[in-house]
Amino acid sequence: MKADSEIQRPKYPTRVEDVPYGKALCADRDLPAGTVVEKFEGKVVEYNDLSDYDKTYVLNFQPKGSTEWKWLLPLSNARYANHSCDPCAYINDNRELVLRRAVREGDQITFLYNPGEDSDWWDPVWNFQVCLNQGVEVLFYEVYAKLAISNFPSVLLWSQPMPRSH
Repeated sequence: MKADSEIQRPKYPTRVEDVPYGKALCADRDLPAGTVVEKFEGKVVEYNDLSDYDKTYVLNFQPKGSTEWKWLLPLSNARYANHSCDPCAYINDNRELVLRRAVREGDQITFLYNPGEDSDWWDPVWNFQVCLNQGVEVLFYEVYAKLAISNFPSVLLWSQPMPRSH
């Protein structure tokens, strides 16, 4: 057993909290825009090999320079970042969650699960059209474009059209 001094401490300024609908990634202090708050790290997997529970967290992404889509099962706390139609974070080319605006201690770290496009009709819960229908005027993919994310929308997309339960 490792002594407390040997236990690896989190390197990101976030913590996981229980919320009424499961778990959430939250800021552990006030943070400015541009802060890297977590990174999606894990193993590349075959979707059909995943349990129903793991399918709740699996992410579909296209590695930079590749034409093939992959599935990532996040093992880092980034897996607890929840969806928002007005998210405080985006995912950069390194699969890091980066704040697009300042957040206060305790605020949830959120991103748009499936920014996509009209062809993403199959995703009735998390696609950008749902956010549009909720009155969001600026599509999040425009935010990515303004931030010059080079391979958007293939950086990272949420895979499941289901609410997340933990």
